[in-house]
Amino acid sequence: MNKTDFSDKELTISAGITVASSLLSIIGGLLIIWSYSRITETQNRVRDLLVALTIADICIAFGNGVGGVQFYYLDSKQSLSSNAVCVGQSFITTSFSISSFLWILSIAMYLFRCVWIQEDPLLTRKTMKLIHVIVWGIPGVITLTAYLYDKLGNGTYSINGVWCWLKVPVDTKWGLFWMLVTGKGWEVITYVVIAILYIMMKIKTYRQGRRFNRNVLQWNQISNELRREDEIYCISCLIIYCLRMWGIIRLVLGLVRTDIPFNNYCYHGYDHVIKQALLFLHSYGDSAQAFWNFILFCLCDKTVRTHVKLAFCRRKLNRLGENIKQNNERTSFF
Repeated sequence: MNKTDFSDKELTISAGITVASSLLSIIGGLLIIWSYSRITETQNRVRDLLVALTIADICIAFGNGVGGVQFYYLDSKQSLSSNAVCVGQSFITTSFSISSFLWILSIAMYLFRCVWIQEDPLLTRKTMKLIHVIVWGIPGVITLTAYLYDKLGNGTYSINGVWCWLKVPVDTKWGLFWMLVTGKGWEVITYVVIAILYIMMKIKTYRQGRRFNRNVLQWNQISNELRREDEIYCISCLIIYCLRMWGIIRLVLGLVRTDIPFNNYCYHGYDHVIKQALLFLHSYGDSAQAFWNFILFCLCDKTVRTHVKLAFCRRKLNRLGENIKQNNERTSFF
């Protein structure tokens, strides 16, 4: 791996950020799945798609976390190069990253159909199975092809975190091709499509509100398949940009071959400070999606919060009842 851009201390900090972000996402993702399984009021089709997205994000976080951990034990002493753990970790993160973007697109298109077309998509079990085959299958085929061509493995710190991705250099024709096919191309497509769809949905909501002489028209008033809290998905669109844009920026800087990208404007090492900041933001953002989805779809979801509060109150009342019962038994004994 290329260590010329960053010192061992900087890469160690990056690995720590990656592992911490991954752990938060794994915990947050598991809580999303728990809330879905326990709270029936949240169980609609869009939540089904969110759970599938969460599974992909948990796997990404796990893969990146493994990359951060193996940096401590291996990369500080030797090159990962063709290390089997590195290749396996690259396979996991590459495949599930593409799946994650496809699930995000699936959610956006489902919501668009409900809000803009005002038609409730009847996603039967057969249709859902087909969607799962496509969304999990396409990334698997792409990643398997990259593996068979021996493209998975050690990356470069100039455009990647401490986890493994591709062996190919970024500044070559085939290097760019593989990077676009195995992740970055799907990422850019996702950014463009969801921005267009969510803006159109907001326009539709605004127009519908004016039509019915209301300042705000909720999504659940437009489609029976949506809950009021499902509008949080518009915020999740912005969260995705804030978390994942750093990798795209670092890739662009790598493509233009600028060792000091801000040479004309930055002095006294400020250019390296910017590179360092981008590395740390990239290390955090690429693993943090499931954690932020937990904040949006659990902590910011009124239905989920109410259920948790009621469950807590019931448990507290049960404990109080048990204590009163025990006290009564002791009193009657004496």
